[in-house]
Amino acid sequence: MVSEQQASKELIVRNWSFTYLERLDRIDAGLKELGISPDQVSQLIEATNELKDIDFRASAFDLLELRKRTGKSSKEAEAYIKQLDSQITAKEKQNSDWTGRIEKAKGELRDWEQKGNDERAKFETEQAQNKRILKEDGGKLNHELSKNNEVRENIEETIGLKAELKKISLDLPTFVSIGRGTVQKAGISPHIAKNIKAAVKTFGSLGKAIAEREREEKARRKVIRNLS
Repeated sequence: MVSEQQASKELIVRNWSFTYLERLDRIDAGLKELGISPDQVSQLIEATNELKDIDFRASAFDLLELRKRTGKSSKEAEAYIKQLDSQITAKEKQNSDWTGRIEKAKGELRDWEQKGNDERAKFETEQAQNKRILKEDGGKLNHELSKNNEVRENIEETIGLKAELKKISLDLPTFVSIGRGTVQKAGISPHIAKNIKAAVKTFGSLGKAIAEREREEKARRKVIRNLS
């Protein structure tokens, strides 16, 4: 025969078991309404534990706010966030590409500036060298002109002497063969004889003098052309 104490314990156990099972039924019904299967209960508990984290709660609240503002479901909101993240990644890559292009353009600009500076320095060096050469050539030209003036004067003197010789029916080649005394006997003054001797000694003949003059003139013109 069961004692009154034993019967009381069994009643308590039956009541507790009934209450526990009743609670389990309510939990199971609530999970079904949420679309959570029994094998996802452990994940639900983990998610609940995450609520202790302030950052997790803030993210959850932001997600709820985003759902309210956009009218999207959690999956749609997640997909939307992933799309935004993908767009941000693409923009960052595009910005990186543009940054590379800009740096490349800057490098090309620096190279162009350096090339311009080098060419400018080269031009200035060549210009200074050309000025020096022009100055030297100008001195040479002045020397040539002075020399040509002397040649011209000698030619003019030779032509004048030829006219003097013509008066006495002599030419320069013939006169060269005549001695100084013969010249004096022919009535030519010592001064003219000295000029004739200098001219003949310098050019030998009027033809040679003229040819020499033409050569000097051509050389002078060539120098002037090169300086132009």
